[in-house]
Amino acid sequence: MSLMGWIAVGIAGKWVLNKLSEANEEDRLRREQEEKRKNTSCSFQDGISYESFQGAAKKLAKRFDRISHIDVNGPVISCTVDSRSGISEWEFTVDYNDWGHITGSYWLWQENDDSSIPEAYAEKLKAGIQEHLLSGGDDGEADDSDSYCYEPQEAHKDVHPSSNDSVLRSRTSENKSSGAVTVVLLVLLAVGLAFSYFKYQELQKSKLTVIGISSEECVGQRAESISAKLKEAGFTRISECALEDLPYSEKWKEGTVTSVSINGNVEFSPSSKYPYDSKIEVFYHSLSLVLAPITSKEAKGKDYSEIVSQFENSGFASVRICPIYDLVTGWVTKDLSVENVTIDGNDKYDLNASYRPDAEVTISYHTFKSNAPKN
Repeated sequence: MSLMGWIAVGIAGKWVLNKLSEANEEDRLRREQEEKRKNTSCSFQDGISYESFQGAAKKLAKRFDRISHIDVNGPVISCTVDSRSGISEWEFTVDYNDWGHITGSYWLWQENDDSSIPEAYAEKLKAGIQEHLLSGGDDGEADDSDSYCYEPQEAHKDVHPSSNDSVLRSRTSENKSSGAVTVVLLVLLAVGLAFSYFKYQELQKSKLTVIGISSEECVGQRAESISAKLKEAGFTRISECALEDLPYSEKWKEGTVTSVSINGNVEFSPSSKYPYDSKIEVFYHSLSLVLAPITSKEAKGKDYSEIVSQFENSGFASVRICPIYDLVTGWVTKDLSVENVTIDGNDKYDLNASYRPDAEVTISYHTFKSNAPKN
C-alpha cells in the first residue's frame, strides 16, 4: 500500500477507536446508573402497598395461559413461560423499582426476544398501577379488585403493545445493539479505507510521467542502466527480459538493450508521457543456453577425449580436463577412461536443464602414475 493509503488507514483507524471509546464510556455510565437504580430501596409508600402490588402481579399472570410460574420479590417480578410446543420453557423479569418508587415505569429482561408476552404483561401491569395511583391508591391492604389488573384483549397470545419510551430493553438486546454499533463502525472504516485508497490510485493514474529518453537511445545501453533511469523518472512496473539470443562468440553484447516496450509500444520520444504504473519491459541480449549431451554416469569408463568433444559440440565453451594419476597396470581400469563429469561442480546435473555456455565443465579421467608430472 502507498504512503497516502497508510495515512488514510491511520486517520480512519484513530476515528474508529475514538468512536468505540465514546461508546464504551456511554455504556459504562449507563451500567453504573442501572446498578444505582436497582440498588435503591423500594418503600411501597406511593399509594400502593407491597401486598396490593404482589396480588395484582399474580392475578394478571393468570390471564396469560403460557405463564406457568410467577415469583414477586419486592418490585421485581420473575415469570416462567412455556414454549408454544410445551416442550421447553424460558423466563422474563420485570423490575418496577423506579429509583425507590412504584410509578408504573419498568425495566424488562427476557430470554426469548421473539416473544411479545413479557412486554404485553409489563404494559398491562403498568396501566393498572397508574390507574390505581390516579384513583387515590390504597391504605396498605391487599386489594382483590381488578382495578389495575385489566383483562387484556387476547392477552395470552403474543401481541404487540404500543411502544414505551421509558422501558429499557433486555440485556441481550443491549449487547446486540452494542455489537451492531461495532460492526457498523468497522464496515464504515473498511468502506472509507477502500474509497480513500481507490481515489488515491485514481489520482496517481491520472498523473502522467515523462519518459525522459527515446526508444532509439535505449538500444545498445546496459539493461540495468535503462531500468534505473525509468525508476528515477517514477515508473514502478519495470521488468528486464533476457532474449537468450547470443552465441558464445558474441558474449561481449550480453546485457545490452535491444528494445523497450511501454504498454506494448516500442517507439517513444523523450517527451512521451505514460501513467506511472505502465507495464515496461526492457529486452536485452543474453547468451543462448545449452544442454548437456551426456550424464556423468553414462560418461564413466568412456575415453575422456570423446566426452570433451561431445560437450564442446553441444556449445560448452569452458571444458576442463582433470587427470587422476592412479593406474599401475591399466588392466581393471583403462587408461584415459572417465571417472566423472561435473557442471559447475555438480555431477548430478540434469540433461533436461539448460546451462550457460560458459558454465565450467570438468572431466576427470584415470591415467598411469608414471604420467604424473615430476616435481
